[in-house]
Amino acid sequence: MTDISPINVPADIRQVDSVFLQYRNDINIYTEDKEDDKEFYVKLFDKLLSGTNVKVRDIYPLGNKITVIKKCQEDKSPNPKIYIVDGDIFLQFKQYPPVENLFRLDSYCIENYVVEKNSVEKLAYDLTGTKSMKVIKDEVNYTERTKQISKPLIELFFMLSVQAELTEKFEIKNIEQFLDKESGGLNTDKIQNRISEIKSALQKTGFSDAVIDERLCSRREKFAVSEDTFFKIVSGKDWIIPFWKKVITKTAGGKLKLRKETWKFKLVDFCSLDRLENLKQKIITTVKA
Repeated sequence: MTDISPINVPADIRQVDSVFLQYRNDINIYTEDKEDDKEFYVKLFDKLLSGTNVKVRDIYPLGNKITVIKKCQEDKSPNPKIYIVDGDIFLQFKQYPPVENLFRLDSYCIENYVVEKNSVEKLAYDLTGTKSMKVIKDEVNYTERTKQISKPLIELFFMLSVQAELTEKFEIKNIEQFLDKESGGLNTDKIQNRISEIKSALQKTGFSDAVIDERLCSRREKFAVSEDTFFKIVSGKDWIIPFWKKVITKTAGGKLKLRKETWKFKLVDFCSLDRLENLKQKIITTVKA
């Protein structure tokens, strides 16, 4: 399948296409993910760039990170452009040389930036429709639930990053199998068992406890166990949003049947995007260059 992107347009019509894109966009933005995610990105960047006079009507999802970086390196077009990739598990331990026009997010993935107290509570209120905001806030219990899940998930993602660093292999899974069926809360015993499984697998591969512990210590020195770290290193797409999906669905009476893309799309309505200020400024600077 051909990626949907102006840089894949045949050379003989590239000039016409370039004029068309320039009319629609002040800057061309290329991202990871699939075509199903496009409207989420369009909505997110429309909100992020509101009031800046920077016009973006199209976003171009190119697939995986490798493809995005490759396209970025190959793109010699004169038009303003920026290629965006997730931080992923590697942001905990890897340093990358700069690539022109490439922007690496400083959190696990783009979904991390749309989850916050206000967006979760207002989405729950919006989707429930039968309870006051005060009742919603009490039932969602955002602050306390975030505290409960932050430390165990930070520790899990520390260990996953150690596995990725030492073996170049890791499996993120998703939060579903680690939730308690009765309460919908995080089952910390299952999380601890998963951490132990990863450590055991590393030991069987030949890595000593000292090596593993040294890598874990380096994570704890670099990242405090805090809400900020939680939203930086834990996958928003596969862990944080699905957790709140369960909470919100329960608050709404257990009758919500929304596609996974819909959850993050709706969260954009209520989030501040303050944590994407550095990306916003990069886009503005690129347009003005």
